[in-house]
Amino acid sequence: MEILGNPRFSAMLMCLAVSVFSITLNGHFRNDLAGALFGFLGLVWLAVSIAVFIAFGWKIGLLCLAGSYLLGLVVNPISGLIADLLRGDTLRR
Repeated sequence: MEILGNPRFSAMLMCLAVSVFSITLNGHFRNDLAGALFGFLGLVWLAVSIAVFIAFGWKIGLLCLAGSYLLGLVVNPISGLIADLLRGDTLRR
């Protein structure tokens, strides 16, 4: 089975990417609902990760977990810049 051509796999990867980006973006905000939103996004990430393990096996599941971690490392500074823009904390010279 061609894994990259599978639309279910593409949809699950997009869900993982959106959830990882949302978790990192939420980590940069300081508000009262941050904990509840972080918990919800974490559950979404966990559900999609479990679905990847069930649908595509443990090798692809581990690859997606490692990819989620690496995506979180890459997206963290970008989401920090976006959070600063949304809060208006940028220095305007």
